[in-house]
Amino acid sequence: MAISSGLQGTPTFIIEKSDGSKAESLLGAYPFPSFQAIIDKKLKE
Repeated sequence: MAISSGLQGTPTFIIEKSDGSKAESLLGAYPFPSFQAIIDKKLKE
């Protein structure tokens, strides 16, 4: 499933709006502020 979805490594996190739209991938191990920036952006869209 991961390969057919285009994911190329682990860990990979997919952050999307609550309705499932505008998915954005974060490939690799990142600190929380990286996630927070994407989440804040999604909340403003």
